[in-house]
Amino acid sequence: MDQKQMFKQLVECNQTMFNDFFQALTLFQSQFEPNANSAVDQDETRKALENWDKSFVEE
Repeated sequence: MDQKQMFKQLVECNQTMFNDFFQALTLFQSQFEPNANSAVDQDETRKALENWDKSFVEE
């Protein structure tokens, strides 16, 4: 097999893997974002996250 052809196949494979990973990540974000936003909107969750954030600043 020609080196040029092997390199082209390697690039195409990497491009396909990147595109598939990006699509999966986008799908995960679109599924997760509404749930995370509704959880953050609740007062108890917001207070817990603020306290957690402050604990990192104090250290």
